[in-house]
Amino acid sequence: MVRAGLMTSAQSVGIIMGANIGTTFSAFIISLPIGKYAYAILFLGVICLFLKNKKIVNIGGILTGIGMLFLGLNVMGDGM
Repeated sequence: MVRAGLMTSAQSVGIIMGANIGTTFSAFIISLPIGKYAYAILFLGVICLFLKNKKIVNIGGILTGIGMLFLGLNVMGDGM
């Protein structure tokens, strides 16, 4: 993209660093034994979705997604 002139070198450094940090952080989170807390995280996230504060609803959406992710990983791991 830099060669095509669609972005500058400084912008590409930010994208490359973000991709590398995101991949490392994702691998770190998946390596944690957090699967046993998936139901609690999912439950807390769903409860937050029904509150009136927009910020808490957004946090509830994030927690619901994380809970579903770890629940899915736990189910796939048990299936193997």
